[in-house]
Amino acid sequence: MMKTGYEDTKTALEFGLPSVILHTPRSFDTTTLNYNWQIWGVKAFSLYTTTTETIDPSSSKQAVDAILNFLSKEGIIRFTGKEEYIYRIIQSKDIISLRSGKAGFLEILKQGGEYVEKGEPIARILDTYSAHVLYEITSPVDGTIGFSSSPLIHENTTIFKIIKDEDI
Repeated sequence: MMKTGYEDTKTALEFGLPSVILHTPRSFDTTTLNYNWQIWGVKAFSLYTTTTETIDPSSSKQAVDAILNFLSKEGIIRFTGKEEYIYRIIQSKDIISLRSGKAGFLEILKQGGEYVEKGEPIARILDTYSAHVLYEITSPVDGTIGFSSSPLIHENTTIFKIIKDEDI
């Protein structure tokens, strides 16, 4: 959720997701629909799963359940879902983005939602012709992987976002 001065973290928690991320808008964010809806008094939320560019049934189900939880709490539908999460509100500035050092195939060793320790290998970038390891990505901090990228990666592309342990 964007920090516009109009954000509503209490309502955001009603989705039942493990965390709410408060994002400090950058200049280009002010052109987005989400930002402008908030400025004009509409409660706007964006839901993200732990993967992009691949189908992950588990995180997709989590997103669908979150929407159904929210609609149920608002009295729009009847739905009994599971809420097994410790909720936390995280500032976007406290999330570490890891970028690829090389282009190639991304072999993910740790998935979104998994806990990692500082120095632990979390992925490898493989040569697209030989499958030899070109680059190994290790976690710079103790924390939880909040996002991972596609299997084909470009150089200097964000491939992981890690929520630092001290922010949990």
